Amino acid sequence: GPTKDVLKLPFNRCCADCGAHGPRWASVNLGIFICEMCSGIHRKMGSHISQVRSVTLDDWKPEWVRMMSLVGNERAKAFYEHAVPDAARFHGALELAGGDRLEPILAAELERWIRAKYQEQRFAPKGGVEPYRACQAKKDEEEAAMGAIGEVDMDSSETTPFRRSCCAPIPSSPSQFVSL
Repeated sequence: GPTKDVLKLPFNRCCADCGAHGPRWASVNLGIFICEMCSGIHRKMGSHISQVRSVTLDDWKPEWVRMMSLVGNERAKAFYEHAVPDAARFHGALELAGGDRLEPILAAELERWIRAKYQEQRFAPKGGVEPYRACQAKKDEEEAAMGAIGEVDMDSSETTPFRRSCCAPIPSSPSQFVSL
């Protein structure tokens, strides 16, 4: 399906937070793919920050697929990890401490990392617009403009004009995030 096609892109093949291979979960509002361990932390932050869905178990709404294809791990990491000092970056390798639990110290470190990125936005560019918000605002503008010239099926697979305008090359400086 379309979700699996987006997941096959090289930058989406690893968890956006810990780097684990083969993520099978997603934060559909942030536009990132994450592993099972990180999905639990995202859920703990609350749905006002991260809305977690299974890539394989849940039925996906067209707007979720669109968000994942427009944002993705690469764009999200460029924003949320924009100014991460190396000492603050999560470097752990996820090792289970029996069953499906993480070793407690590593689990706490991973949770601090994820909360710093999304809840506190500690490393994001100051005054920047989160990628999913920028894409949503651009989509709203384009839908309004298209509505003025005639009906358009926004749920069709043809999202090229939106993709070009909203998801231009990944910004390399904070000022570029502000102008998305």
